[in-house]
Amino acid sequence: MSKQGEARDLELLEQIIQKEAEVDNLKQQTQEHQKRLREIQKSRTFKLAKPFERVKGFFTKLFGREAETKLMQEIRLLKEELKDLEEQLTKAEEDLHYLSLDERSFKSYQMMELLRSKKNNGKLLDFITEVVEQKQEHVQNYNEALIYAARLFMNEDKKKRELAYSKVFPALETDEVPEFMIRPGLEEEPFE
Repeated sequence: MSKQGEARDLELLEQIIQKEAEVDNLKQQTQEHQKRLREIQKSRTFKLAKPFERVKGFFTKLFGREAETKLMQEIRLLKEELKDLEEQLTKAEEDLHYLSLDERSFKSYQMMELLRSKKNNGKLLDFITEVVEQKQEHVQNYNEALIYAARLFMNEDKKKRELAYSKVFPALETDEVPEFMIRPGLEEEPFE
């Protein structure tokens, strides 16, 4: 089989794995939603509240306050949403400097300007300490995610497992490769 044919097979295998996972996920979500709907419909509160919903609709139509009530509720919800968004904006501005380090399009002159401003504000050493810790956590999180992803393929058939492992191996240092990924290579002939 040619290299091009093997590459095509691997690509198709990746697509099959992805589609199977999507189908399983959608089935699980559908079952959860159906179960929750049945629980709600069987609940005593739902059964008791049904007649009151009709009575409420009658009185709101009778007194013509339905539109006003909806507007007041909408205004209240919008105010709450605005407050939440303001809090999120404040938090996002604080995190922006640290996240900008991960941005691949972040230009070096922008980085230099950020570092100069931190030095002028007397916050450069704190920034350095935070960045070092963040980098170590970042690398650790990536390694854990890759190893767990490989572990999920541990009991799959040989081709799927080899495909997953071959994608994880280059990202790990030699001493970071877990034993369960090396074991199949000792028992069988190595894969490329």
